[in-house]
Amino acid sequence: MHSQNISQAMDILIATQEIDNFFNLEDSQLKKVVYMYQLPRLLNAYGISLKSKVKNTELTAKIKGLILKKISIIGFSSFSKRDVIKILLIKLNLLGYLYRIKKMI
Repeated sequence: MHSQNISQAMDILIATQEIDNFFNLEDSQLKKVVYMYQLPRLLNAYGISLKSKVKNTELTAKIKGLILKKISIIGFSSFSKRDVIKILLIKLNLLGYLYRIKKMI
């Protein structure tokens, strides 16, 4: 069974920030491409932070904020239905509850 480690979520967040710093994101087309690359990874990091035994609410909130910021710029059209559902659940603050329910089953 794969163990969720909060440091994995932190590593993804740091990598995302380094990519943002590396690219000149003034170009809206480049920004969309970079964000489309980053968003699935941020969704993964958010899931890891919610499932981790060690809770870091600041990290979870920071990842959520980045997800919502980036999706507001690029929209939903480029993502799978699964990712769109995850993003909507994040917006509604329900993803954590679903993970807890799944863990009980």
